[in-house]
Amino acid sequence: MPTYLKFLVLLLTFSIGSINYGYSQLDSLSVTDSTIQSKNDLIFERIVDQRLMGFPIKDMFSDEFQIIAYMMLLSDDGYFGYSKSNYLSIVNGWPNFMVFKDIHGLTSELEINGKGNFTFYYPDGRTITSFRKGVYEFAIKDEHDVIYDLTFDMWRLLSIKNSEGYSLDINRIKRGFSVIDNANNSVELKNSGISKMIATYSSGYTKRSEKTNFGYTNSILVDNQPIFSMKYDYISNNYLFKDSEGIELNMSNQYKPYIHNHDHNHTTFNMGGLNSETP
Repeated sequence: MPTYLKFLVLLLTFSIGSINYGYSQLDSLSVTDSTIQSKNDLIFERIVDQRLMGFPIKDMFSDEFQIIAYMMLLSDDGYFGYSKSNYLSIVNGWPNFMVFKDIHGLTSELEINGKGNFTFYYPDGRTITSFRKGVYEFAIKDEHDVIYDLTFDMWRLLSIKNSEGYSLDINRIKRGFSVIDNANNSVELKNSGISKMIATYSSGYTKRSEKTNFGYTNSILVDNQPIFSMKYDYISNNYLFKDSEGIELNMSNQYKPYIHNHDHNHTTFNMGGLNSETP
């Protein structure tokens, strides 16, 4: 084969390889973009649902621990990995830990590093971390190292922005709120009666919330069918989460701030692992 033909063949081979590599990179990017968009849409819906109900999830924790509820909302499944559990307890660890343990023994730990500064450790070593930037400003790093900046006004959520360019804003409007993000999601939430709100999306889709049982049960309904509910039992301090996707999680928060067990027969934890001694 003449030299110039060999050169032409090599050039074509290199060019085709480069094109294929480019397509594979585009495919990879499209998968990544799709995953990010899906997570952003989930976050939008979780925030809309909570705003529709008056953010009852933050009441699971006292003021200085309320950011933990938002760490949970920003986690992949919205429940710190416990969405498949039925019963979850939150108790005191040693000396500055909350311990999350379900009925099957799956144990995670949340380290308390100061007011608003927390690190949640999954059993497999992944983490979700919060950092208090100001009185009502926080940063949360999720399991995938995406950083979210949250701004509040007296614990009323105003905005969320993340390091991937996503942003969500909650604004007051007449008789309610609007929730708008930069991913073409938009909804208006307006009061529709005593302890009731209705959410109307830009597409025309609607859902509504209502409180029953003296305000201890918050529900979201579509066509009068419940799709999500959060029920609080004040006697046992338990929260029951149920949705139309099959989640039925009883969460018992028995954590007591400022209680430290000073004897030597205590629970010890290895951050990110399951090294524990029972009391």
